[in-house]
Amino acid sequence: MVDRIVKRKKYAVVVTTYGEVEDLKIRNLWPSSRKILRVVTRQIVAVPDALIHVIADYRSVRHYLKWKRSRYQSTFLAIHRAQTKMLAEGIASADVLPGADITVLDAYYFVPPYLDRVIESIHEKYDGIVVLPLIPVESAFSCGVACQMILDACRESVFGKVRVVSRMWKDERLLQIYADYLFGELDESIKRVRQWKVGLVL
Repeated sequence: MVDRIVKRKKYAVVVTTYGEVEDLKIRNLWPSSRKILRVVTRQIVAVPDALIHVIADYRSVRHYLKWKRSRYQSTFLAIHRAQTKMLAEGIASADVLPGADITVLDAYYFVPPYLDRVIESIHEKYDGIVVLPLIPVESAFSCGVACQMILDACRESVFGKVRVVSRMWKDERLLQIYADYLFGELDESIKRVRQWKVGLVL
């Protein structure tokens, strides 16, 4: 009698968004700016490599000066990492697919770890990959970027294994979560105003 060894399925959930430079240095802004131009601008017009470098350098210096003057310190990646951790804990506690191992990773369009490189490095190690862009409104410049980066990394064959979550803006439960959070964050002085109806324009 031969015992059959059942191999557990392995799935990855890659939580992604565009990303911001955390350590404000021009040398950190340069690769981010170049990546933005290569990935996004090419959807509109072909830009020569030399021009990409010139525009990226200008953009990086401009952002550096603007953020320095305003003393801006990005918390974007820290928030994203916390959201990814919460999602991983939620999946683990919900016992989703008990016969499989699920790994939750974070990745970004324009700062390391880059989405395309993450997909390229893991797509042969997992039986399936779900890419979850945490961008509520879709366009060629948001969720479309995720699809393009995946294509660049692994070509069309990868979509047999990789799925990009889309149309989140149609999920009424998610929209209610957004609304509850946003109105919950309103200043207390606004909440106390009874004679007006409070609206929020985004």
